[in-house]
Amino acid sequence: MTSRIGMAVSVATFLLGLALGRYVGPCAVAVEPLPELPRQDADASDRETPPIPDAVRTQLAVLHARLEDCESELETLRTGDDDGDAMPPWPEGLDSRFLPAAVEVDLEALLAETDGLESIAVDCRSYPCMVALFEAHHDGLDPKATTRDVRDFLPGTHAARSDVGTGYLYTFVVSDLDTAMAGTPLAASTSTRLDAFSRDMLRTVVAEGL
Repeated sequence: MTSRIGMAVSVATFLLGLALGRYVGPCAVAVEPLPELPRQDADASDRETPPIPDAVRTQLAVLHARLEDCESELETLRTGDDDGDAMPPWPEGLDSRFLPAAVEVDLEALLAETDGLESIAVDCRSYPCMVALFEAHHDGLDPKATTRDVRDFLPGTHAARSDVGTGYLYTFVVSDLDTAMAGTPLAASTSTRLDAFSRDMLRTVVAEGL
């Protein structure tokens, strides 16, 4: 079992490096040594497969997220669409509720009124703002109810949540309904940003051991 898990991580890392070729940059992958699994007698007639340690599951999840990031970067390199750190301008006439200052105020009010929620990050570099929150597991935890509570304070059209083992990671897009209209450039770019933002927040939660 140890060799199979180790091989899976090694193959994922090798394929990642092979796909990147000479381009490494932020996609370089550093894999921590995997913990030893208990060895079993090869002659035992009734062997049970040991459970995969949490540390191994965490490493595989991080590697998977990094691989998705690198696939996106490779696509950008192939198409030549990389425009550096340029961000699109904020829409004119936008409702003030969606401006960075209002989002910050609403987020502070949410955290003051809601027990158990922790702010992880806010990205308002371009419209729409994106917010990441974490809620540790506790008795009576209801992720759907938490999502509704958040939307009482932060109006938005996109949301995602993930069970990371120790609790739930929530990511929200604070935007008006036009952002959600399928087929529009803004809707497409918002979905792409949310996917990347959610992956970044997942790595942050894992790295900080929340």
